[in-house]
Amino acid sequence: MISPDLKKLALPFARTSNIIWFAFVFAPVIYAFLAWLVTDGGSRQMGEGDIPEAAIFIALLLAVLSGIVLPWVIAPRFFGPKRMLDSSSTPPVNFDGDAGRIFERLGERDRERARHLGAIQSARIVRWAGAESVAIYGLLALFVGVTDVYGAWGFGLAAIILLFLLRPDYESDLEAL
Repeated sequence: MISPDLKKLALPFARTSNIIWFAFVFAPVIYAFLAWLVTDGGSRQMGEGDIPEAAIFIALLLAVLSGIVLPWVIAPRFFGPKRMLDSSSTPPVNFDGDAGRIFERLGERDRERARHLGAIQSARIVRWAGAESVAIYGLLALFVGVTDVYGAWGFGLAAIILLFLLRPDYESDLEAL
């Protein structure tokens, strides 16, 4: 269970994560609108037309790798909060002012968890980027003629579903540490 003081320290990170997550969720909506515009409302097919099956397979494979394998297999293992904290690019969080006083009241385990708040956010962003890239593959597939506007929208919908499965949840992230 997360202490109320640790929840207070996590609140600014959770708010920021919600904003960033919403931006990732909204991106496929923008891509869908762009796909609709470039295809004249879905009436025009992009590209040459006769696309080899290998191109379709590669587009789906890349989407699965970046949308499922990266967020759920690779990122937690190689970009998880502890790994991010150990890297030089994500320093431990320092607390001062009111947050510093709250931090001092925490037990040792919660202090260690609090130091991971920035790393949790960094790890989540990596996972969200992988999920959102599925929509980008759909848009690219549309531009090279692998799919039509509805296929591109399918990739976008898949990205949104993946992002909803990865929505921010600091409490469970902190519990896992």
